[in-house]
Amino acid sequence: MSLSDFLIRRGFARYVLGEVVAIAQSYKSIGLSPSFVSAKKDHEKKHHTNTPIGQQSGWSNKMYVAADFMPHHIRITGVRAEKLQSISDEDIAAEGVITITPGREYTTCPKKESSKLLAKSLRGAYQQLIDGVSKKQIFRKNPYVYVFEFERVD
Repeated sequence: MSLSDFLIRRGFARYVLGEVVAIAQSYKSIGLSPSFVSAKKDHEKKHHTNTPIGQQSGWSNKMYVAADFMPHHIRITGVRAEKLQSISDEDIAAEGVITITPGREYTTCPKKESSKLLAKSLRGAYQQLIDGVSKKQIFRKNPYVYVFEFERVD
């Protein structure tokens, strides 16, 4: 059995085949009123408090939102583990890296000047993106990562 198969079969992946997952967006971006309040039982207060949603961290940061408020979801249709550097150029593009000037400039958000990735290749731009997010030069270490395939549900 390969390490990839072992990781999948042991259930170490964050999501499993068939699971429906909310796509995180800031509360502001989904159009909730900043004065909206949702009170829940004590054990659920991680994201639901008596504090207006406009004063919560999730107002402008999708890292701190409650899944039950999210309007869009995906269904996991495939899970596998592979080495980070084995990603294909097609998958790098699917991750959101876009070519501005071939062999020179790439981006993940064409409207933001600060999102430019100066690189000689799509792969080089992806390496900058990964290392910029992880802050640990993780691309060079080439760890196993989970690859999730999915379809949009709503």
